[in-house]
Amino acid sequence: MNNLVKKSIEFLVEQDVVESAECVIAETGLTPAELITIVYGEIVRTGQIPIIPQVGTKDFNIARLTAASSFIPTVKVSTPEQKDAFLNDDGGY
Repeated sequence: MNNLVKKSIEFLVEQDVVESAECVIAETGLTPAELITIVYGEIVRTGQIPIIPQVGTKDFNIARLTAASSFIPTVKVSTPEQKDAFLNDDGGY
């Protein structure tokens, strides 16, 4: 016996992504709600998420740069003397 449950799902997506995705979904003859229902059914049927997440090259490079920059040491320079000491420090080279 199937029990249908009405559930409201809310999330934020960039406007251009929504417009492009809804255009493709409409071309298949589906509504976004029907697509979500199909995806949920596939998760139940297979026990897996039916999408292979992929990150674009630009997003991947931004993530790598952000991660690498978090390890750069920082120094607070508040006075002219601290500025001079910082600029004159060659780090032992």
